Amino acid sequence: MMFIYSFCLVVMTPFLAAFAVQQFIIVPRLRKELFELNARRAGRVQQALAVAVQSAWLEPSIAPNYPFLGWLDLKTDGTIQIAGQTFSATQQFQITARDDHHIPRATAISRGTGDVLINSHGQAFIARFHQGQWQVQSTTGLSQ
Repeated sequence: MMFIYSFCLVVMTPFLAAFAVQQFIIVPRLRKELFELNARRAGRVQQALAVAVQSAWLEPSIAPNYPFLGWLDLKTDGTIQIAGQTFSATQQFQITARDDHHIPRATAISRGTGDVLINSHGQAFIARFHQGQWQVQSTTGLSQ
């Protein structure tokens, strides 16, 4: 009978030791690191929100955020820069800006009338340079 108890003790000792190490050393250390990581992330989010709120109060006029802005640039002189090329709104052109994986991100089409049709991320816009500034209107509400 004593042999069975000692055999069970020898067999169970590695499992009990692994369980004790996990419960009393690994889990508390992991929990502490996760709480510290979450606290750092929460601090960064709060700081970013505070900066955004401050800048929103300091800059009352915020420029509109269109989906094509990273791929197509409407310059203040009435030109359009897309895919490394610059065009005037009175020129005829059709060009597409693509990302590193050759996925089309923005397409600009001009018939030379001054209106530029911009398609980007499933949305369509008409851009018109009038009186020294670009006027961009979504074509969602317009009849075709």
